[in-house]
This record gives sequence, structure tokens and C-alpha cells, in this order.
Amino acid sequence: MDIESRRVPSLARSPRNLPNQLTLGRVILAFLILFLTIPSNFWTRLAACLFFLLAVGTDLLDGLIARRSDRTSQFGALTDPIADKILILMALLACLGANELVLPMWPVTLIVAREFIMMGIRLLALTQGRLLTAERWGKWKMGCQVFGTLLLLLALLATTYEIQYAPSEPWLYEATQQLLDWVWIYLLFMCAVTWATALVYLRKNWQLLKQSWIESPKS
Repeated sequence: MDIESRRVPSLARSPRNLPNQLTLGRVILAFLILFLTIPSNFWTRLAACLFFLLAVGTDLLDGLIARRSDRTSQFGALTDPIADKILILMALLACLGANELVLPMWPVTLIVAREFIMMGIRLLALTQGRLLTAERWGKWKMGCQVFGTLLLLLALLATTYEIQYAPSEPWLYEATQQLLDWVWIYLLFMCAVTWATALVYLRKNWQLLKQSWIESPKS
């Protein structure tokens, strides 16, 4: 997503419109996914996968409503990307915290670090009266993260099913291991895309960062 900066508009509308409610609902679903993934149970993890798809659906729906109505709010512009980050990070941490998946932590650590850095820059822009809005390449990054996170959830679900209901089926074990291999490769790709977009973000907003280092005189 290309990033555009603009002056923060006054908060003329209440945050309690439908797109904003969907955004808040996505945050609630993110924590629900985390709690449902913790138990080593196939059915709760199946529910977590379904809730993840529901959360992605709310993201698509609130964007569609905002475009069709041609109305946005300061609340929505600020919280929508934060809700997206919370959804992805909660699901990734839930998957990698599960005992059934043996995957390195460093790609997810890099993704988490990137998202916190970007949120910090957004907040820094707000202190200067600017709102950084997301454009197309950020949406591509989000789509890449959604697909990778869904792959992780499905790999965890398949592994849980194999352990609980088919421990003596070698073909299923081999299939889940092959799926995990593909997940690992895609996780590396997702990490690369995430940081590539971060570099574009930093380059585009370098002047904003430089201005933040300049000491302003005390009044």
C-alpha cells in the first residue's frame, strides 16, 4: 500500500457507524481466535479457523461500505489498519505457541517488529497533525499475510486432527508434514513482503521522521 499523509480532519462523525463497528468486531474476533487456539482440541481450532475467515470478511465488508458510501471517519482511518495488525499477530502467535507446530520463531518475530514500528510511525504522524492512510501495496501485503496466516491455521488444524483422530495413518502424517514444509516456505516469503513494504513506507515518510528529530522551541 502506498502511504499518503494528509491533515487530520476534525472528528465530525461518531465512531459508532457500521464500518467502525465491524473494525471493533474484528479486534474481538482476534482475541477469540487466540483463546480458541490454545486448547489442543480439533473442534475449538476449527472454530478459530472459521472466526478468522469471518474476521477477514468484516475487513472486506467495512471497506466496501466505506467506498460505496464515500464516507470515512478519522476513527476508522486510524483503527482499521491497527485492527488488521491485531488480527494477524494474534493468529500468528496462537499458531506458533501451539505445541503441535514446530516452526522457527524468527520470521514471526520480524513480522511483529515491523508492525509495531509502523504503528509507531503512524502515531508519530498524528502528533504532527497528519494521518497516514493506506494505499494499494499495503493491501497486497495484508492479503499476503491473510493467506499465510490461514495456511498456518489449517496446518495446525490438520496436525491436531491427525494426532487426535488418526494417529496410526502414515499417509495423513506425511501429508501434514508436507503442508508444514510449504507453510514454512510461504512464511519466509510473507516476511520478505512485509519488510519490503516497510522499506517503501519508511522511504515515503522519511521527511516526517526527520522532522520529528528536530527540537522545537519551548513556548
